[in-house]
Amino acid sequence: MSSKTQHYLDAIDPFASRFIRGKVRQLIGQRGFAANDREDLLQDFAVDLIHRKTQFDPNAATWEAFVIVVCENRFAALIQHRLRSMRDPKRLDGSLNQLVEDDGRVVSFGDTIPESQRTARSGDDPAQADVEHSDCRLDVTEVVTSLPPDLREVSEQLMVESITETAKARGVQRPSMYYSIKALRKHFAAAGLQIYV
Repeated sequence: MSSKTQHYLDAIDPFASRFIRGKVRQLIGQRGFAANDREDLLQDFAVDLIHRKTQFDPNAATWEAFVIVVCENRFAALIQHRLRSMRDPKRLDGSLNQLVEDDGRVVSFGDTIPESQRTARSGDDPAQADVEHSDCRLDVTEVVTSLPPDLREVSEQLMVESITETAKARGVQRPSMYYSIKALRKHFAAAGLQIYV
């Protein structure tokens, strides 16, 4: 990691830094983002959060919830921008069977087309899917912010770390984490969002 990127990540707190790293890990390997984009993506997320930090209102939500919403929105914006550039007619001409390099492996061009484009001709509306995804993100954030403090911390850690890492960070055995996860499932089920836990 370059010193400039580390500087940006140091300018924010450990939770935000971990969450940003998790979002970047999710991006790498999809929609044409490659491992060599990691530095730029880390910097992009960090700078965006730093710029939006002035909008944080502690009376409206916790800092962690604010970080999650800002980073999820940036995540969606980066994917949308990449999809637009991939749809650019000047980008590539040729057959869907044409072999291209994608993340260091050779695949057919058709395999690099985003799912939203594959379903566009079947009558599915990618724009509607984006709206539904955005609404869902807000619903999940609302549930997370309404959780008791201990469960909120667990849920926020589980968004960026594995069960084992979360248990270790909290100083508990991995099996005891399942009690917290069971409680989280109840809260999400009460909000009709059980599929997200």
